[in-house]
Amino acid sequence: MNGADVSIRQKEEKTLRGRTLFIPRMSIEGAATMAAAFRAVGVNGQIAPESDAHSLELARHYTIGEECYPEIVTLGSFLKVLENGDLEPEETAFLMPTAGGPCRFGQYKQLYEQILSERGLENVLVLSPTSADGYAGMGGNAGDLTRLGWWGIVCDHCRGNIFRRSGRVPSG
Repeated sequence: MNGADVSIRQKEEKTLRGRTLFIPRMSIEGAATMAAAFRAVGVNGQIAPESDAHSLELARHYTIGEECYPEIVTLGSFLKVLENGDLEPEETAFLMPTAGGPCRFGQYKQLYEQILSERGLENVLVLSPTSADGYAGMGGNAGDLTRLGWWGIVCDHCRGNIFRRSGRVPSG
């Protein structure tokens, strides 16, 4: 598979070709695993910057305080990437999965795209796969990505259990 095959279905087709895809670090192990899975299929997957006081300040400029804390954390990390200025909007993508149900998680993508639009950054891609359609929005790499990501997370979980039981702290 080639990263050029990964696209999402929107009004206009946007592709991951030539972009760096930033993975939110809701867990560093999970983010590292998913970044590696994307790299394995030819997409430059990277872990989003760590949240700090500055990234939270960036996010709070666009939020009203009623949002879920993870939404503020990931938004701030993504805004930090944009503030860094190392990549052009056409070279930048953010992974923000979605889900249905009563949680606001399903609304993250819409908020992020609204903020990007307000900032004149419509060319930044927000990749928002969903299990509702078997991750069909991921294009031809959906099967490989879900398989690699799942196995990576399972292996990392097992690794963590081994270290916890041994009383040792894993490094790297």
